[in-house]
Amino acid sequence: MTKVISERIMNFEEKFESLIEVLIQSPQPNKEFLHFMGPKGIANSLGHDEILKLSKDKALRLMTISNKEPILIEGENTLEFLTNFFAVMMSGNIPVPVTTNLWINDERYVEIIKSIKATTKANILLGNSSLQELIRDMDLLLVSKENWKDLKKREKEVYIPNADDIAFIQFSSGSTGNPKGVVLKHKQVLANLRQITNEIHDEERGNNVITWLPVHHDMGLIGGILTPFINQYDVYIMTPYEFAVNPNKWLKTISQYRGNIIVAPNSGYHMAMKRVRQKVLDSIDLSSVRIALCGAEPINYKTLENFYETFKVAGLKKEAFVPCYGMAENTLAISFHRNRRPFKVDIISKKEMLENQRASTSGSKDERDNLYFVSCGKPLADIEVKIVDDRGNELPERSIGNILIKSPSTTEGYYQREDINKDLFQDGMLRTGDLGYMVGGELYITGRKKDLIIVNGLNINAEELESYATTIKEVRAGRLAAFARKDGTTDSEKVHIVIETRKSLKYFKTAERLKLRNKISKEISSFIPVKEDQITIVAPGTIQKTTSGKVQRAKMRDLYERGQIEEQNFPMAYFIGRFREMQIKSKIIGVSVLSNIQQSININSRKAK
Repeated sequence: MTKVISERIMNFEEKFESLIEVLIQSPQPNKEFLHFMGPKGIANSLGHDEILKLSKDKALRLMTISNKEPILIEGENTLEFLTNFFAVMMSGNIPVPVTTNLWINDERYVEIIKSIKATTKANILLGNSSLQELIRDMDLLLVSKENWKDLKKREKEVYIPNADDIAFIQFSSGSTGNPKGVVLKHKQVLANLRQITNEIHDEERGNNVITWLPVHHDMGLIGGILTPFINQYDVYIMTPYEFAVNPNKWLKTISQYRGNIIVAPNSGYHMAMKRVRQKVLDSIDLSSVRIALCGAEPINYKTLENFYETFKVAGLKKEAFVPCYGMAENTLAISFHRNRRPFKVDIISKKEMLENQRASTSGSKDERDNLYFVSCGKPLADIEVKIVDDRGNELPERSIGNILIKSPSTTEGYYQREDINKDLFQDGMLRTGDLGYMVGGELYITGRKKDLIIVNGLNINAEELESYATTIKEVRAGRLAAFARKDGTTDSEKVHIVIETRKSLKYFKTAERLKLRNKISKEISSFIPVKEDQITIVAPGTIQKTTSGKVQRAKMRDLYERGQIEEQNFPMAYFIGRFREMQIKSKIIGVSVLSNIQQSININSRKAK
């Protein structure tokens, strides 16, 4: 990066006290850089001045009904969310982005909102009027797009937060029960935005961002919205629903608007590659993409390889891939691969990892002897990363252990969770809960500590076991859950795996499911011995996921142990799962249809005038 570019990147924490000061002190207040996409292209574009004006109006109305309290905000990828987000800050309250109900079933939505309300004691939800029926028993005041004007407007100045004020509370996408809400102050958010900008900014080649990630999730909010917001990068904002229904639209948007920064989890790249139509492949140009960030979930090197092989004909460069590591507890980003060269894959000995927790380079040509991990690169500026054992001793290179981090962007704790905050830090560093190792200053993630299964002294990571199982063509990535169960005979743990079938009626037959269990058992046993009775074959739609698409292994284990997942219920579960899928699709189609109807009404209204 040249000196000129380095000077362009400011120290955000020194220049601004808060995200609201970014709006107020904008160098180009009228520059329209935020582009919200509609069914037929850009629906509306706006800049800092318009965001400030719309958010300020809402803030003055919120001041009449709230004071220094958490306020839930429905996380749709819309202008409404963005202005609600800043309005809550300017009213002196605390934004709490929460999932929308458009992508999950109503029962799950109610469960999540109830749990977050119980933790935050929130009294207000800003969201769509359609939520009224779902929250009727929650003692929440719903403020929707239609009734903002019903709130009185206070005639006073809005609140300008300071650096130590809470910017927002980030709940994990799977929060239920007694959930964890990461408290992030303005100074911490600004620090991480500076750290990210230092890595991705390029004055000469441009900074067009294309995003579809949900804004209630840290990667979607920080990476997809706030990084472009603070830098005034042109950003084209799609919805997760548009991507899920038709990933080709994402690809076409990148091509049309010459996107050079894109971001998606591993599953997003996999889906886009699997569902691309040849007609689209022949018509798109991805040569503008210089950064393709990949994070938020385990990164499979085969996904990145296959994505590149599929889209290199469209001009995609392999060195564009930027595998990264991050978490809400550090606002977002922790480490990035520096993409001057293609991403790195470390091939290690499976035996050494399982038996000795060592990431020793493998010399075997037999894939069954090896494990493959993608480098997440070096820590960003001012971020310290250590690998330690369970006693806190720092480990040498290639030793697998607990990942600790320290950064000006790191949270100080979870909201109202002193029960776990006391154990969140070790020697001034945050316990991430992840396992990994370092090589040449670069970080490799091997999995979550809570998903570790210990069998006869062997440490088996659930994610790696699941990845191994997906080498079988009948097993789909992301549609299985491995977890530990108590082994009564050995007083140890044993592996159990719940695996969804593909959508085929042949699996109604017990014999077909038995045949599949036998095949999976034989294949997985080359990784770790797994008997047929340690595998449960279930219907499509059974695997529980968070709203950001991560498998809920703990919940699957709980459902299994309570007898709520059984193969003999397969036919009924099959139809229930398909019905739920139809419900979700009808919600998405309904939103699209309503949008088209509204657009038609607006056009006819203008014609009448």
